[in-house]
Amino acid sequence: LNDVKGEQCTVSDVTEKQAKGSPSAVFTTSALQQDASRSFGFSVKRTMSLAQKLYEEGHITYHRTDSIAVAKQAILQMREFIENEFGKKYLPSSPRIFSGKQKNAQEAHEGIRPTVVSRQMSDVSSQMGIDYGKLYDLIWRRALASQMSDALIESTSVIVDTNPVIASEAKQSIEDLPDELTGIAASSATPRNDNYRFKASGSVLVFDGFLRLNPQALKDNQLPKFVSGENLEAKDIRSDAHETAPPPRYNEASIIQTLEEKGIGRPSTYAAIISTLVDRPYFERFEKKFFPTSIGVSVND
Repeated sequence: LNDVKGEQCTVSDVTEKQAKGSPSAVFTTSALQQDASRSFGFSVKRTMSLAQKLYEEGHITYHRTDSIAVAKQAILQMREFIENEFGKKYLPSSPRIFSGKQKNAQEAHEGIRPTVVSRQMSDVSSQMGIDYGKLYDLIWRRALASQMSDALIESTSVIVDTNPVIASEAKQSIEDLPDELTGIAASSATPRNDNYRFKASGSVLVFDGFLRLNPQALKDNQLPKFVSGENLEAKDIRSDAHETAPPPRYNEASIIQTLEEKGIGRPSTYAAIISTLVDRPYFERFEKKFFPTSIGVSVND
């Protein structure tokens, strides 16, 4: 930090490139449970109870599934709605077809989607209540976004190099000093052969595409305009210490994700597994995180 302070820096490279962001497929059971937990703090049991009622009332397709397939008729309805509601630029040239990557997936049902794409959150909320409306809106947005255009993101990387003190420059500056100060100057102006490199990255949303339905999904981090070769002065130098944090404790969303990754249980049993662990009680919740109880630790041992 002391080496760089007050030194002149040079912008050695500015790289700008466009990247695409693609939407996710419609919800599976586990993805819905995780998203509802993160977005609204719903427990798995609560999410499945709300989804069950939404299914019974005919608002969504069957809610216990690990398939991301969508009926052709539903895709055509969604594409027509997107074009009418948002315009042609939000509609990709051909329908998006997603393929599942989960091992041993049972794909007898479609992914979770609204049965009538024109039905809005307000319609469901007025009929069934606000929590039903919130979960329906989550399903509606994800399903509709899955058939929308890619988002375009412009990313910028800037590399800045410091200019090391050149030996000849240091020698010349010392020769110009009075004799009594030469020794002090020589020790402080010892030439360095190293230089330091700094990098900054930023991104700006050029076209929102599917993010139109979820504007919070990407936040701009716009950099000032830099020109390759321009000189900068190091006015403020700061160092931040970062330590590797331990793995976070499980919450309902992350434990379901792990169950799915490990191949434990089925979409229909995730809620029952967590209920059993809480009811016994093998662990307890504190600030939405799971902490093992002494019984849980003993059983595990």
